[in-house]
Amino acid sequence: MNSVRDFFATELSCENFNLRFGRPQKDTCPTCEELNAKIKSQSLNENAKKVAVAELLIHKRRSQKFYTALSSIKKICQDDTKSVGICIDYMANLSLPQIPVQDLYYYIQLTVCNFGVHNLSTGSMKCYVYHEGEAGKGPNEVISFINHYINNDIGKEVERLYMFCDNCAGQNKNNAIIRFLMGLVENKRFKEVQVLYPMRRHSFMPCDRDFGFVKRSLVKYERLYTIDKYINLISKTSKIPNKFSVVKVDQNYIIDYKKWWSTYYKKTCLSIASYGKMY
Repeated sequence: MNSVRDFFATELSCENFNLRFGRPQKDTCPTCEELNAKIKSQSLNENAKKVAVAELLIHKRRSQKFYTALSSIKKICQDDTKSVGICIDYMANLSLPQIPVQDLYYYIQLTVCNFGVHNLSTGSMKCYVYHEGEAGKGPNEVISFINHYINNDIGKEVERLYMFCDNCAGQNKNNAIIRFLMGLVENKRFKEVQVLYPMRRHSFMPCDRDFGFVKRSLVKYERLYTIDKYINLISKTSKIPNKFSVVKVDQNYIIDYKKWWSTYYKKTCLSIASYGKMY
């Protein structure tokens, strides 16, 4: 038995065969799934499969542009002190309390939200944690957290801001946040602000990797009764000093930016090209 065990420990190791375990797929792209199904389908002819292969190749190349920009801007921000890049996203909802009681499944639990801002230059992660009784998950919350991060964690010497986020219209891709970023430039806070959106279902970012560490840390605890316990565990997720910092959010943090931007900006702003042949 010892000889067999030694054989598997040496001969069938990752060093000799480059073995690895695959990760379970989650939230896959519907376009990729559709095209892969066409390629593997036995009812389609070869020409149709070749078309599906070409479409899949183009689709993946377009999605890769986001990650190429993410890598290049990360390098720019690390080399240039006047440039800062951030990734923003919400973590999957947490429940409060979290206890292994079966009856709790039939009751309405309090939802705990965790909004993260990942700094590409330093690799640090700032989390804004609160429950649904304090605030929601709309544009007012997202803008308030970004504004708080800019005022407290980005120096006045920074001239260029790069922001990466997904295509969620209710949080990141709406008039309120675009007008807020325009206001930062017009008020001379930054000379340039760029927002980069990925293709749908191709939006894995560094903040998602940080959330993975948080989830892996929270799984170790079966009983969580207070939001302060969540905050304490998130702040201690990483052994790297100052990797995670947590802000406990209350209603005073949230500002109604949805009413603010309509006072200073037009609701519909069309370019000359958008009017067609009217001129």
